[in-house]
Amino acid sequence: MLNEGSTHYHFLVQTWLLEIYFFLNQKNRTINPKFLQIIIKMNSVTNYFKKDMIHFPKFGDISPDCSPEWINDIENSIFFKKKYKCIKGTWNYLWKNQKIHKIKNVFSHNNILKNSGYVKIKYKKQIVFFRSSPSISINRVTFLNHAHDDIGHFLYYYNDQPILVDAGRYTYLKNEERFGMFHNLIYANSQLISMNLIKYFILNCLFLDCKITIKNHRRMIKIIFTKKSKIFSNFFLNISRKIKISENSLSLNDEIKNTSVVSKEIITFGHKIKVKKSNLITTSVKKERCNLKYDNSLKIMNNNLNALRYDVIQYGKRKPTNFIVKNFSKINGNNFYLEFNWKN
Repeated sequence: MLNEGSTHYHFLVQTWLLEIYFFLNQKNRTINPKFLQIIIKMNSVTNYFKKDMIHFPKFGDISPDCSPEWINDIENSIFFKKKYKCIKGTWNYLWKNQKIHKIKNVFSHNNILKNSGYVKIKYKKQIVFFRSSPSISINRVTFLNHAHDDIGHFLYYYNDQPILVDAGRYTYLKNEERFGMFHNLIYANSQLISMNLIKYFILNCLFLDCKITIKNHRRMIKIIFTKKSKIFSNFFLNISRKIKISENSLSLNDEIKNTSVVSKEIITFGHKIKVKKSNLITTSVKKERCNLKYDNSLKIMNNNLNALRYDVIQYGKRKPTNFIVKNFSKINGNNFYLEFNWKN
């Protein structure tokens, strides 16, 4: 795993390693076993993100080197499989007529990717990716951060369709897209945001105490996440997030533990989901309907030009999405409930 929280970079770096591997073989050069082991380990990471998915989840930055679509199937390429159907217009298609020495294909079957801070839960037709915390290993301090305030942020997929997505950072010039208000997070207007960006994210990682628990029940999985600040309690939110996943539904319970911070929660919708305001029912491209259960202070926004949210397709290109805003206040309380209930 790279010391980097943006998923696009992992797939990109893996293409570079495989290209080096290919040309070393073509020139009959000796391949260092350590180099080959790095390729195999990175393949387990890309498999972790892509397994059971049509497209890999896009956390954080999108690289200008290539679009996510160009390298989407790298973990299943002909470098790892003898029989693989290469799609025209992708990185894999470049190698379809080349003689390539196969590499061992490694799959990660765990819910938690070691030393990454990522948690993946699949239950029936539903998949949740959770960004739990920065990674700190025992033998060396490793902060797996990408200068995004997204600890506690999660992505949600139903039947291969993106429901809750990461807004992403569609160019390197848009620094505000790093902050919590562009993620599926409870966020607050913090005094620290006006600080130097590097100082802000270092403090965010150093002083946060995060814990995530996964509980498997007979017909349900629970994810319980807590985040609190060891110091600066007025700057960082102390929150609790509880997610329940059953066969056809997902529910989210959010709670702010400290009452001194004025905050909002913003959740972005995937661009393939249409929101009907009259009855708050979403319909996917596969004609499956979803009843939303929510509290009275929930708002769905889509035409507010000052607060648009996006799904980034490639560097510099994005699609606007609808998003949900929940205002936390003394009137509305410090709790929030939302449920997606799917029906065919």
